[in-house]
Amino acid sequence: MNSNLYAPPAILLIAMACTLATPTVARCETTIQSANSPGSEVYALGPCRIKIANLFGGQFEVSDSASRRHGSYYFPDTGPEAAPVLRGFGFDCLDAPTTDTAEGLLGIRKDGDRWLQKDRYDNWTPFTSGQHAKVFPMTGSNWSGLGVLVDDTTGDETQRVRTFKFCLVHTAKAICGETPVAVLAEPHSDAFAKSKAILQTIEFVDEGSAPTAGRQ
Repeated sequence: MNSNLYAPPAILLIAMACTLATPTVARCETTIQSANSPGSEVYALGPCRIKIANLFGGQFEVSDSASRRHGSYYFPDTGPEAAPVLRGFGFDCLDAPTTDTAEGLLGIRKDGDRWLQKDRYDNWTPFTSGQHAKVFPMTGSNWSGLGVLVDDTTGDETQRVRTFKFCLVHTAKAICGETPVAVLAEPHSDAFAKSKAILQTIEFVDEGSAPTAGRQ
């Protein structure tokens, strides 16, 4: 089993903030928040501005492309906060115009006392028993949201994973992402609790507080 089950879609250990210097050449610079200075930086991910109060020894980075700004968290390589099967996870800022946006962005909805999921054909179907789906509320200092845990049921059994999906909503914006957090064949590989703990230290910073990181 590859020990680096998943890494966020950004260059490892360095975030590249890029703008087009010419139609074909990108000009880039790096942005890194060290493990020694959590909580003080304000990061801009598109229209979302956030702080992270506790990095649990890891690093948070912002990468810039022509279409979006993406946030990536990396666990420390060693120590009690390391996550051997999960190098890190990422998230994006999305519009959240309605109160049920978390459900909509996660592709789930409540039907009586059960949750439904949207399939590849945009049909609403129940979760199967094998998916062991769990939907739960998440709250932070100034946001509320939902998390979903769901297990793979197809593919090579040694490669199946448990996926954590989340959306954290603040007024009309949301931080959303998804990441595998465990290899089902390796019961002690679960990094869900650590991932959730980091997310719960996020605070949205309203307009008027200029970001001090993640900006060119």
